[in-house]
Amino acid sequence: MAIPKAESEYFALVQRFPLRPIHTEDELDDAINMINGLIDQPDLSADALDYLDVLDRLVEDYEDAYIDIPDVRGTAALRHLMEENGLTQKDLAHLFGGKSAISEVLRGKRELSKGQIQRLRDYFGVPADLFIG
Repeated sequence: MAIPKAESEYFALVQRFPLRPIHTEDELDDAINMINGLIDQPDLSADALDYLDVLDRLVEDYEDAYIDIPDVRGTAALRHLMEENGLTQKDLAHLFGGKSAISEVLRGKRELSKGQIQRLRDYFGVPADLFIG
């Protein structure tokens, strides 16, 4: 088995944000910010994808142990997040391009666009796939 080169991108990412079990909400926030920073980059290397996979598993482990995430997707997830955070359609209209767009999404007249999903992911700090389905 070959020993990995210390100058690899994987080890650079580990130095930037070490892969350790997550124990607190602050550590979870930091890990999610790191994940979001990576997935926003086009054409990730194999090293970056491996690092992202491990970090994602650490986040999942923490969430499974400490966070009760409702099993909802799509607009139901959006409604849940709005309720949990005391938000109205007006509060999120800027993420949709206006009040009528968010209203149509919540009434099921329009699907969430890729751009809206990305903005919701960033706004709430949750995985994008929560809004799909």
